[in-house]
Amino acid sequence: MQAAMGAGIRRRRPVMLVCIVASFLAFYLYYSRSVDRDAARVAWQPAPGPDDKPPQQEAESVQRPPESNNDVPAQKPLVPMSYGTAARPPFKDLKNILADLPSDLVPQPGTVDGAGSGRPKRLVIVGDVHGMKASLERLLEKVGFKREGGDHLIIVGDLINKGPDSAGVVELAMSLGASAVRGNNEDRVILAHQAMKTRLVPGTDGNDGPAAFGISPDSALLGEGGAAAAKASAEKPPSASRSAPAAGSDIEADMLEQNPFSHGDQGDRGTVASLTPAQLAWLADLPVILRIGTIRESPFTNLVVVHAGMVPGIAPEKQDPWAVMNMRTLKYPGRDARKERVKEELEEADKKGVAASSNPLSSSAVSAHQVEAELASRRRKGKERDGHDDVAVPVEGRDGEQWTDAWARYQRNQVSRDQDRVTVVYGHDARRGLSVPPVDRTDRLTPGSTFGLDSGCVYGRQLTALVIVATAKGKIHHEIVHVKCEGGRAGKGRRGRK
Repeated sequence: MQAAMGAGIRRRRPVMLVCIVASFLAFYLYYSRSVDRDAARVAWQPAPGPDDKPPQQEAESVQRPPESNNDVPAQKPLVPMSYGTAARPPFKDLKNILADLPSDLVPQPGTVDGAGSGRPKRLVIVGDVHGMKASLERLLEKVGFKREGGDHLIIVGDLINKGPDSAGVVELAMSLGASAVRGNNEDRVILAHQAMKTRLVPGTDGNDGPAAFGISPDSALLGEGGAAAAKASAEKPPSASRSAPAAGSDIEADMLEQNPFSHGDQGDRGTVASLTPAQLAWLADLPVILRIGTIRESPFTNLVVVHAGMVPGIAPEKQDPWAVMNMRTLKYPGRDARKERVKEELEEADKKGVAASSNPLSSSAVSAHQVEAELASRRRKGKERDGHDDVAVPVEGRDGEQWTDAWARYQRNQVSRDQDRVTVVYGHDARRGLSVPPVDRTDRLTPGSTFGLDSGCVYGRQLTALVIVATAKGKIHHEIVHVKCEGGRAGKGRRGRK
């Protein structure tokens, strides 16, 4: 029996040995793989930072493209377009869009100067000067301007450019404590000044001084020149910086107002070089709209001064600054589309009538008068909108409706009370010339009138002032005063318009 048991054990011994070896190999393989996995985790795991948070990506020095800026706040929506306003970015460089004239400078019935001399207080509002200092001095002399006597000078913009002494005009205005508004020429010069400070000219390092801009160092770029620069500006022929159009052309009186930078800004940079830092700062602070307010017992209700114009039905603080400095006319896209549609309908009806007629020569072109008459007929019958809600788009060209006509119509038809109407004094339109109400007595003026004072001084015509006087007897009256201008760009504008 023992022999049998020993034989059984001997038969099972190889099997047990195989099992032991297999177990050992399995354990070894398991252990090796576990160690490899742990090593791999240690090798690839990033080291934690001091605060046990994963490291953050450093801020990029280069701006990401817009589509990747998911963390940037969305841009504030622009104001939607309404009657006469444009959905455009704001003027970031404008410090002053709307300003109020101090009330102590506004003539009111019974007001006299502070010296007690009984002299009437006056506002002297002058049209576009364009560097014509001598003409401005003669105009002020003609009206007997005395600041110490209660007079206050206001200029309707475009004090500078085109004429011989831009720096002299600004110096005179500042010395008299004058008010003014920013015109399109001031705006261009301010933009040129900014470009001269910030623009890097190819081939320079940004610190090359006046020569980098093609201006002599003697003229002291950025307004450091003082008298020398002013003299250089005064002696330089007007044609040196801008080429004049052919005499007699329809655009010569305001050729620089259209597409102002199409000819380059070298002339504007020359004006910058003639101005001191204080003068440049004074120009940059000018408002686009100067609100004078209502002069009691007079038709000068809610009086404002602008350079170019305003869109009817829009509050002063909501006017588009570009339009106020540049506009001349208003265009109505809706009206134009309706006119075109009615014209096509009339032409189609005319063709059908000719086809039915025995006379093939009876057809004639549809005139603008026919289109207007048809539109008027349809409006009376309620078949067409009356157009009162059309959007007006201000433009600097002349192919629309004169903005002053639209202004008068709006004041007359949409503003029922005289005291709510807005009176506007403006300049900018040398070709149209002096445009004031055809009455010489203040008590005959209609509230909400417009006064256009650009009478083309720089083109050898006239410099004009609107003088508003408050007498000690409680009366308000106005007068228009002119002087003849010499030494400008005589012959370059349309002649014969006063």
